[in-house]
Amino acid sequence: MECAICYEKFFIPKTKEEFENMYNKNVQDNNLEQIMKFTNLLITSKHNTSYKCPTPNCNCIICENCWIKIKHNVKDIDEILEYENKYNYNYFKCPYCIQIDWKEYMNNVFVELQKKILPEDIFLEETFKRIFPEFK
Repeated sequence: MECAICYEKFFIPKTKEEFENMYNKNVQDNNLEQIMKFTNLLITSKHNTSYKCPTPNCNCIICENCWIKIKHNVKDIDEILEYENKYNYNYFKCPYCIQIDWKEYMNNVFVELQKKILPEDIFLEETFKRIFPEFK
């Protein structure tokens, strides 16, 4: 399985030893850029940052790096950090079937509404619960 945009292969380890071998092969000297690339291509039962198009019969799977570049219309991930506070909730269209992902859009709108309505401490608590459901 590989990203439909950059054609990088996803890492799908089945054992801890296999994960360690993949990590050691792809990350040298704990380089942050290599670690980010590795985690964006890593797929496990508890970690999957890839984007799969929800349109039936569209088998487009995109790694997180490519998804961010397409969604924010940037050439480099570093550009996102410049306007991180100006997060843009535009419609995301699949690059293959050109269908709008309404579920992703509505999730973003919901978070924005929560941020405007809820007090900051409750908003942060709800966000934490959504991101890490195992910690309640």
